[in-house]
Amino acid sequence: MRQNLIVILLPLAVMLGLFSVGFYIINQSSAVTNEDLVNHIQMELDIQLEEGVGYQVDVVWSWNDFPNDGLMGDDFIEIVLLNDSMEPIKVADSIGSLYLKQGNDIIFETSHIVVSDEGIAFQFPNKSEDNLLFGPKGEVNVNFPLQEEAIAYIEVKYYHTWKEWDSQLKAYEALENQLQMHVIEDYWIASRSASIR
Repeated sequence: MRQNLIVILLPLAVMLGLFSVGFYIINQSSAVTNEDLVNHIQMELDIQLEEGVGYQVDVVWSWNDFPNDGLMGDDFIEIVLLNDSMEPIKVADSIGSLYLKQGNDIIFETSHIVVSDEGIAFQFPNKSEDNLLFGPKGEVNVNFPLQEEAIAYIEVKYYHTWKEWDSQLKAYEALENQLQMHVIEDYWIASRSASIR
C-alpha cells in the first residue's frame, strides 16, 4: 500500500513544482506597453544622392516587441530636411510611398504625402485585423528633388500614438500641434538624423 502511495504522490509533487516554476517565470517576464515601446523600436535611415537629380531617402523600422495594451490609433513618419543651422528647409515637390509589412509581404501601402510645417509626413494605421499586424514593421521611400537651399542633414521622426485618431493630417501644420489639438496625449517620438556629407 505504501508503494502505491509513492507512485501517486511523486508525480503530483513534480507537477506542482513545474506549475509553480512556470507561474513564477511568466509573472517575472516584463510586459511592454505602448508607452515603453519607444525602447523597443529599431529605425534605420539611408540617404543616397542622385547627382543632378536629388536625394533618395529610405526609412525602415520594426518593433522588437508588441505592446500588451493592444494596437490602436495611427502613427506618423515625418521627414525633415535641415540646413547647416539645423533649421528646416521648405520642401519642394517630393514623391514617395509608405509600406507596412508582415514578414516580407506588403499589407498596406500609401503614396499620400502631407506637407507639414517642417517637412513631409505619412499617416498609417496601428491595428490588428484578420491575423495581420499593421504598424510594427514598415518602410518609407521618398525622392526629394534638389532644393534651392543646401541640405546638410535629414531627420526622420516616428510618432507613435495609442489613442484613436479619426481624421487626416492637415497640410502646413506642425504634427505635434495636431496631436495636441486632437487631445492625443498618449504618444512618443523617436527620431534619427544623418548628415548628407
